[in-house]
Amino acid sequence: MQSSSQSNSAHSVVIIGAGPVVLFTALLLAKSGIKVSVYETRSGIDTSPRAVAYFPAVLEEFSKVGALEAVVTAGEKNNEGCYWRDKDGNIIYGLEPPRDDSHFVVMLSQPELCQVILEAIEVTGNARVHFRHTFQRLQQGNRFVDYWIKNENDGSETKSRCLYLVGADGGRSTIRRSLGVQLEGHTWEDMLFVAVNFQYHLGNHGWKGANFIIDPEEWCIIVKRGKGSSWRMATGIRKDSASKVNTLDEATIKRIKDRLAHLLPGDTSTIEYEAMAPYIVHQRCATEFVQGNVILARDAAHQTLLNNPVGGLGLTTGLLDAAHLGVSLRRILNEGASTELPDVYNNARRRVFRERTDPISTANFFRLMSDKPEDNKKRAEFFKRLHDPNDFSFKLQGGLPDFALTTTSNTKFDTYL
Repeated sequence: MQSSSQSNSAHSVVIIGAGPVVLFTALLLAKSGIKVSVYETRSGIDTSPRAVAYFPAVLEEFSKVGALEAVVTAGEKNNEGCYWRDKDGNIIYGLEPPRDDSHFVVMLSQPELCQVILEAIEVTGNARVHFRHTFQRLQQGNRFVDYWIKNENDGSETKSRCLYLVGADGGRSTIRRSLGVQLEGHTWEDMLFVAVNFQYHLGNHGWKGANFIIDPEEWCIIVKRGKGSSWRMATGIRKDSASKVNTLDEATIKRIKDRLAHLLPGDTSTIEYEAMAPYIVHQRCATEFVQGNVILARDAAHQTLLNNPVGGLGLTTGLLDAAHLGVSLRRILNEGASTELPDVYNNARRRVFRERTDPISTANFFRLMSDKPEDNKKRAEFFKRLHDPNDFSFKLQGGLPDFALTTTSNTKFDTYL
């Protein structure tokens, strides 16, 4: 039987959801002494195949809160660049970082990253993560938010109050819908994206940690997802009208495995498959990220987790959103800064998605799978410029696109201004 009660212990910030962006936002605030409560419907961290790469602009933000060493220790450094290949695995072009470039990427599966951040949160003593607790509704007052949470363990419902409520509760966000905020953009209706976790000693065959396979039908991305022989493939298959978007039938699973076995070198009968998950892919952005003292983030704001996976810009954008939001709320709550700072977050981060993340990731996707004449021409021009030893700025943009997405970095490149 459901009961309702009221809590008198108001936290400064409440965050709904428990993905990496939520946890990183909580860590940023908790490290600044701000009290944070996180509520998540699931019983623990989501373990499905998702993001795996964390780029220099994000690593800079991890460093600011003292989390970089733990992330690097849990994952695997990659500073060897990447390959573009054809569907038979032959190299089309390899991007090598400059010898004096100190930047690197960390390869680490999203669930493992979440665990690292969760442990760092617990050390602060300023934040609590409540699993099996579901957001129900909210009501805004004068510079505060009342909210109701259901405890899934006993069915009880509690009303509490916070100064700011951050909604990062997924692409179907209850909070976004309660605010009446709409999404703008599009869905890749004709494509079912599939992520595959597998074990294979691919590095022994000369493959870099990041590989982009170019083909209209067999396109895919194959990247390391941590230490040892842990790898991830992200690919897509064209759907017909009878396709079920939320399941993988045996024929589709076989097709994906055959694609990987054909592409990879060596004895592919030894591939160990660990997980395979389908995704509907969107590139959509909320019409606004802020209403009063309610702030949208991650999938609730822009569906970058469900953004096309080419280039790894989805979670990158989300984590850089968290960095901006964390700075804004810290300045308001700890330093008495203007309460209009969330509006700056709204304008800056919406602009980043619409003007950078969306077009860059779309161009990356078309570079892999489109066979239209105009895209073939753009692909040829892309590789021509990468081959040009004098076109350093273009190589920089190709190798470090994440710095185009940050609004809090201390590292700036004029090519992105």
